[in-house]
Amino acid sequence: GMYMTRLFVLTFLGEPNDPHVYDHAHEAEPLMSVPLILLAIPASIGGLVVFHGVGKALGFPGGFGEFVFLEEPEKFKFHVDTALLSTALAGGGALIGLFAWSNGAQIATRVRQTFSPIATLLANRYYIDNVYQWAINNLVLGLSGLVAWFDRNVVNDTGVDGSAGLGYLAGYELKLTETGKIPNYALAIAGGVVILSVLFLVLEA
Repeated sequence: GMYMTRLFVLTFLGEPNDPHVYDHAHEAEPLMSVPLILLAIPASIGGLVVFHGVGKALGFPGGFGEFVFLEEPEKFKFHVDTALLSTALAGGGALIGLFAWSNGAQIATRVRQTFSPIATLLANRYYIDNVYQWAINNLVLGLSGLVAWFDRNVVNDTGVDGSAGLGYLAGYELKLTETGKIPNYALAIAGGVVILSVLFLVLEA
């Protein structure tokens, strides 16, 4: 209640931060305002569906318990004391918000100055976003850089381009043996026969 009251006071009762923008503000088009109105109506009376008569009037079998606990609606209990306590807390929060942020938010400003460390902690959302950003910058991006280096240098340059380079080199070397001259081929055949003969003699010995 206090937060929503603060929002209402700063938006509708306080001085505009930018008078130029305020002077040129206008009501929303029906395309935007009508859906909000249609949503506001059930939101304002939705809690009353807990009562049997309201539920029946809205076309439900009965109160909240009768269309949620269809088999055993008697299990749903409406605790008046809990409802009154919740309403009192919400109303008290709204009154505190109205008291703190009215008249230029002087009281809220004094409280903020008095408890500045706590106010700073809350304003920075317990620095959770900073921790997330630090983890992204130092852990996630660092690990991503390592994975990118491994992919580029090991997988791509060595694995992919390296095997392609070996094939290219083997083809280039084998190209030198294909001269198209019969005497060269005859010499290679004779050399092969000599090598095979020597191996045969050595193995037989």
